[in-house]
Amino acid sequence: MEPEILPRCPDLLIATTAILTIITKLDVNKAAGPPLITNRLLKVTGTAIVYPLSRLFNLIIQTGQFPTVWKKADVVPIPKRGGSAFRPILLLPPLFKLLEKIFADHLSNYLYQNKLLSDSRYGFRKQRSTEMQLVQMSHHFSQVLLQKKEADVILLDCTKAFDRTTHDVIVDRLSKHGVTGRLLALFSDYLRGRSQRVMVDGYFSDNQPVKSGVPQGSVLCPTFFTVAVNSLSTCVKSTVLQYADDVVLHRTVSSEDDCRTLQEDLDNLVVWCRNAGLDINSRKSQHLRISNKKRKWRFQVGRTSLRVIQYLPRMRGNVSA
Repeated sequence: MEPEILPRCPDLLIATTAILTIITKLDVNKAAGPPLITNRLLKVTGTAIVYPLSRLFNLIIQTGQFPTVWKKADVVPIPKRGGSAFRPILLLPPLFKLLEKIFADHLSNYLYQNKLLSDSRYGFRKQRSTEMQLVQMSHHFSQVLLQKKEADVILLDCTKAFDRTTHDVIVDRLSKHGVTGRLLALFSDYLRGRSQRVMVDGYFSDNQPVKSGVPQGSVLCPTFFTVAVNSLSTCVKSTVLQYADDVVLHRTVSSEDDCRTLQEDLDNLVVWCRNAGLDINSRKSQHLRISNKKRKWRFQVGRTSLRVIQYLPRMRGNVSA
């Protein structure tokens, strides 16, 4: 959702009071990335450090450049539930995260106040929780059954979405949402020239460059990703619901023409994602039929038919085929 006449994200001048407010709320038990300036140290120094930090942060805004050392992160692999896969959690410098928090609040308030985010988007937003998304889906599909209608629901799995969204796409989408000038230059610099190393049991790998994606564990990550995929719903005729990297595409169907329209929407969505640097995992994506009838229509991602399921995984007991 990108309005023709855009507002402009205002410039930012960071006050000492804003820094002190965030410092007082820091969790002293959180691990720190390189360099090892901890949250505990920031809280102890308190009011003595806020003025030099405000000078530093405002200079970063004026120059449009982050310190190189702040672009280095340690990655801690955390096991995912019920499998052998791992989720990468980044340990970032506390000063970097402190500045990030100020930027994230500024950008989120601008997007929210100007109503620039799509109604299809849930999570990482004020008054748009995942619970609201589930309630909306449950109500809609219950009405479909009560009215003796049918619906098809496509649950799409985006492979490593936060890691693969291209930097060029993120910067372009920020620009199309009214972020310009110094802030846009700064956010572009934030994304580029990053590196990370893996840390396991106190041992480190060599640093490797990060050429795409948003840093998982960073404060700005959810907002940047939300902006990057904000226009996804404009490429389809059916209804889209999004949370984080989950995408649900659904449509009430009364004929095979509706099924064909949904398949066309699915094809368009796959192309849109590919252009944004995202890949749809056809093996993990799923199809749910909301119907009292038996239909043989199968939806495909590429040449792969989607697996038909009997219930929405996160709504078991509420909505089933």
